[in-house]
Amino acid sequence: MRLVSSTGALILDLRDLRGGNPNAVVLVCTYLLEEESVHLNTLFMRNSERTSQVWTAPWVPGRRYAKHKPIWVLIGPDTFSGGEAIAYNLQKLGRATVVGEPSGGGAHVREGFTLHPHLELTVPVMRPISPVTEGNWEGTGVQPDVGVSASQAFDHAYQLAVEYLVGTQLGPALRRELDEVRGQTDE
Repeated sequence: MRLVSSTGALILDLRDLRGGNPNAVVLVCTYLLEEESVHLNTLFMRNSERTSQVWTAPWVPGRRYAKHKPIWVLIGPDTFSGGEAIAYNLQKLGRATVVGEPSGGGAHVREGFTLHPHLELTVPVMRPISPVTEGNWEGTGVQPDVGVSASQAFDHAYQLAVEYLVGTQLGPALRRELDEVRGQTDE
């Protein structure tokens, strides 16, 4: 995170992230949410009907990514579980714009039971509940804010990031020059 903390914008590519450790999800969200602690979700455990809240860490080694800097998160059909958790949390907390196609839709933690050497039963045992939506992405996937094919998500987000950076960090004269160049290439 030290490498990206000084950038003006961030593109986080989760298109091929198919899972991950829940603690890693919390760590990534902690770095990208500038507040000391943020409620990410509540886990409902089916067997005990109890809940447990998941919050970002109050401290991380190094700098967090400043909240005024935009983040684009790339997703696609291969984004699943932990990748979806990062995208969903950042999107629903208003921290990131999600670009791409709907993700795979695997929010619920499952446990497998072997019924036969060639047959396993998988049962949901826990589900995350967003404090923002009071739901999750199970079955539907994370829905992008900007719908484009997963293969075009990076190019689209990159263009949005460049436009943001040009619009906020360049002087008016340089912006006019860039607009003139754009006008010439469109003709």
